[in-house]
Amino acid sequence: MTATNGERCQAGSSWLFAAGGVAIAGLVALSTPAQAQLSKDGLRRLPASAEVATAIRAIPSAPSIDGTLDDEAWLSAPVISDFIQRDPDEGEPATERTEAKILYTDNALFVGIRAFDSKASEIKANLTRRDEWSPSDWISIMIDSYYDRRTAFEFSVNPAGVKLDIYRYDDNDEDRGWDAVWDVATSLDAEGWTAEFRIPWSQLRFGNGHEQRFGFNIYRRINRLNEEQYWKLLPKNESGFVSKFGDLIGIEGIEPPRRVEIMPYISSTSAFEPAESGNPFRTGSDQNAAIGADINVGVTSNLTLNATINPDFGQVEADPAVVNLSAFETFFPEKRPFFNEGIDVFKFSIGGREQLFYTRRIRGPHRRGEGERRRLGGRATPRRGGASHVLFRGAAGEGLPGWLHAGWAV
Repeated sequence: MTATNGERCQAGSSWLFAAGGVAIAGLVALSTPAQAQLSKDGLRRLPASAEVATAIRAIPSAPSIDGTLDDEAWLSAPVISDFIQRDPDEGEPATERTEAKILYTDNALFVGIRAFDSKASEIKANLTRRDEWSPSDWISIMIDSYYDRRTAFEFSVNPAGVKLDIYRYDDNDEDRGWDAVWDVATSLDAEGWTAEFRIPWSQLRFGNGHEQRFGFNIYRRINRLNEEQYWKLLPKNESGFVSKFGDLIGIEGIEPPRRVEIMPYISSTSAFEPAESGNPFRTGSDQNAAIGADINVGVTSNLTLNATINPDFGQVEADPAVVNLSAFETFFPEKRPFFNEGIDVFKFSIGGREQLFYTRRIRGPHRRGEGERRRLGGRATPRRGGASHVLFRGAAGEGLPGWLHAGWAV
């Protein structure tokens, strides 16, 4: 998350249950501290050896997420530092010290960051809804768990505890509608502020192997100085974002967890109107109820199956009111969970803001008099060589315009 991202879309709340897997505990830190050096282009960079974070075993257990780094595991973890400015003075050392410690357990990755500030009373902490950017101080964790140098999962928080998460793809592009299940806590004191992250392995995607190697970076924004600093500098005069990350190595014995996420819903509606005497169909009231669920299953580390049963998408909040006086279409962000998994496959521009495939044009359940609603939907998204491919997407129902009577569309 950077300030140039602008405002974020608002994300609806829903019930989400995630099942993780089994791994081994450890902690992560830089192997040796290093000082930034001047490169040929005049920018101050870390030596190649300092751009690698190394994992070692954690003792004795995972920390509690309370916004403080006083657990025993944190106390024994080496420090990641030597952050470098990207703005306003690119390549110069950060004006305020930032220290990070990283742990992993059998269920999750933990990142603790101490953001020192000489003027702690001026730390900006705006309270907004989730996924809404504001002019505040920020800390972001970026993880390229596929290690394809093109995709990454980004987790951000400000001192007020407002969470943002982004899925990055094609190196430079981003999906702000992606929402993961993760925890973070923050605290402020006279020396600055602290952020403590817990990111379950079930929210990351990585392959099988005794050792894991991830792309990794940390970002901090100091609002009062308009300063942006990175652990691994992303030079302005070079293209690419995810491809410029440092590396995270040394994680051993972690198996990709079996990902099972279920988002159920129950809804009811009541309508009231004047009753007609003697008409059994106009009794003055009409009640309806519905139940359904979205299901996300990680069949393998490279194959994800999405299914929706009796979709309603009522857990997604309504779009904000917009007055469009132009001759161009209004584009709204996609917030429905079923359409967000693997959406980067379809996100490529054909000029301006036009997209070849715009999922919001896929209609929701039909209203009374328009035909029966869609009952089922499914999609499988395998990943090979750093790219995603949709195998099938379909729906089953009765009397749906443009669909078979009761079958799949491929």
